[in-house]
Amino acid sequence: MMCDANFTSDFYKAIVKNSTELISVLDQAGEYMFVGASVEPVLGYEAHELLGTNAIDYIHKNDAAFALSALEKICTEKEVRMLPLRFKAKNGDWRWIECTITNMLDNESVRGIVANSRDVTQEVENELKKEQSQSFYKSLFHDHPDAVFTLNTDGYFEDANKQFPRLINYSEEEIKGKHFTELVHPSYTKEVTYAFNKALAGQAHTIEALVLTKQGKEIDICVTIVPIFFKGSVEGVHVIARDITQLKRSDRLIREQADQLNSVVESIAEPFFALDKQWCYTYVNKAYAAFLGKYREEMLGNNIWETYPQSVHSLFYYKCHEVASSGLPVSFEEPYSKPREAVIRFSVFPSSNGISVYFRDVIEERGLEAELEKLSLVASQTTNGVIITDGDGKVEWVNNSFERLTGYSFAEVLHKEPGELLQGVETDQETVARIRKKLAEAVPFSEEILNYRKNGEKVWFSMIITPILDTKGHVSKFIAIQSDTTDKKRSELELKQMASDLSIQNKSLQQFTYFISHNLRAPVANASGLAALLPRIDKNSKKFESVLSKLQTSVSHLDSIIKDMNTILSLRDGNQLLPLEDVNLSAVCTEVINSLQESIVELGVTTLVDVDTDCVVQASKAYLHNIFYNLLLNAIKYRATDRKLIIAVKCRQNKDGEVEIIISDNGSGMEMGLVKDQLFKLYKRFHLNTTGRGVGLFLVKTQVEAMKGRIEVDSTPNVGTSFKIYLKYNVEESFYNR
Repeated sequence: MMCDANFTSDFYKAIVKNSTELISVLDQAGEYMFVGASVEPVLGYEAHELLGTNAIDYIHKNDAAFALSALEKICTEKEVRMLPLRFKAKNGDWRWIECTITNMLDNESVRGIVANSRDVTQEVENELKKEQSQSFYKSLFHDHPDAVFTLNTDGYFEDANKQFPRLINYSEEEIKGKHFTELVHPSYTKEVTYAFNKALAGQAHTIEALVLTKQGKEIDICVTIVPIFFKGSVEGVHVIARDITQLKRSDRLIREQADQLNSVVESIAEPFFALDKQWCYTYVNKAYAAFLGKYREEMLGNNIWETYPQSVHSLFYYKCHEVASSGLPVSFEEPYSKPREAVIRFSVFPSSNGISVYFRDVIEERGLEAELEKLSLVASQTTNGVIITDGDGKVEWVNNSFERLTGYSFAEVLHKEPGELLQGVETDQETVARIRKKLAEAVPFSEEILNYRKNGEKVWFSMIITPILDTKGHVSKFIAIQSDTTDKKRSELELKQMASDLSIQNKSLQQFTYFISHNLRAPVANASGLAALLPRIDKNSKKFESVLSKLQTSVSHLDSIIKDMNTILSLRDGNQLLPLEDVNLSAVCTEVINSLQESIVELGVTTLVDVDTDCVVQASKAYLHNIFYNLLLNAIKYRATDRKLIIAVKCRQNKDGEVEIIISDNGSGMEMGLVKDQLFKLYKRFHLNTTGRGVGLFLVKTQVEAMKGRIEVDSTPNVGTSFKIYLKYNVEESFYNR
């Protein structure tokens, strides 16, 4: 172990003792062999207190590994400079020590590791504070919930936080180098430039402006501009921008609504005013000012009871106080003689700041009500239904005939709109809209409408509706007189149906005439010519046999046409009194498929049947059988040649209460644009490569219509065909369901 005797020179002693650096010598294990006297003013230890102790024991546990690593490294290197580490002072404080160790193990005068240490606690703490300050700044800048950016003194962007691109859709790279005026709406450029120059003069302040996003969208922002000072001069500005677009819109909406509300209140023809909790006027509309013959300005802010002391003992006075204490609205009437004779109907409402009052003079209404009482006495004796409603169409009175015609009592319709109870599923909505329009126009009118009695029975009413206007031209009542025109309407509909039937019959006759003239003429003329030729030909010749064969063919063709005529005529005659019965569709479909089973099996046809076993309609079973047979046979006849035939039969009930039968296939199909008008006519064929006379679809349509049904068809070439047949559950003759 070394001691002071090894340093005999007073010169070196003085230098070591008074040095600001801590000089010590350690062995390879880190134990102190020599400690300079300067350790005492820095760490508080006397030199002899550290001799023989290990330096690692005084080093903070988080820095010890670093110190040990340096000791290992110095064994192979000449010098190691260590970063600052924490060393425990005698008073228990941790001091930051910067140390350089030098390998002098081979020096005969030293034989150890020389450590030159310096206390850098103040420097480290200053640096930590600086880093902490920078961390706070970065957190405030980059993690701020609003957009924050920096402009240089020329107004160009230098930096921006992550919120900034979200505000205006420019990336940080795109924004750098741009001048702030490029983002400002032209109408705000002057104002924002002034604010920027104000910040350069050292004044922080806040303004509102309008900016444009990258896509040109306008955004309202609130901007706080703060100058950046460095050594007493402004080196740039920080800007904090917050999107207030929604706030501005809400503010504008509130102002607009307030303006609208004020306009509504001002447009009220009747007097209206508001009082605060001290009973002072806060609002007076022009109608109230006119009623009192005063200017609004001379009433606003004044106490109503001081302005009109005569009202203190009135019913109005007590009702106002009642509303103020209970918070519940009230309506009442009170006679007044000033400023003129009147009967006032008041409506008083509570508000957050006091009460609001609306009133009108009903003295004229009283006289009108008396007149209406006289009219109701007359109306109660008439056989027509009479309805009196208020201006909103709510029932105030009905006579006994109304109860008889509709089944509804006066109590059941009171304060209700008549249409709420009388209109139903089949009531024409265009008629309803027309009535509402005429009511709104406040003009007398008449209308006919289908309504429903209380028991659900349909009834046609002819109505005459007259508005009753008050002296100001406003509708105060409606008087409606209704007459039962059901029998008349039934006759009209029956005549209309008869005309429709005659039109159909006429078209059928035209088609039948065409059928006779075109389809009978050719075979008859052919047979007649052949018959005339036969006597002139040798009976034993081949020509005679050929002519005779052709004559037989013509006669056979003529016979087929006559049979078709009989079938059509029987259908036409039978349609007049066609007997209907409950027919199970599933059973009929099964019978037809079974009758075609041989062809179905031979051709590999797939039949998909989706018909409920309990699906029953009123129809002719024979007709239904023929319809199914014709349509399924057609599907087989006109199948596609390149794929197996699939026939699907479905049955369902639609929203109109009809049974919808769908028979579809994936056959050769037809071009509907070409065949649509000819499809159901006699002797029309659309597939020339198959046999047939062109009668089947004519019979199908005739039989469907005979059962009061209808048929539709949709077809696409090389895709398939779908027939839809609609039959009603109940086809009883009634003018309501025609």
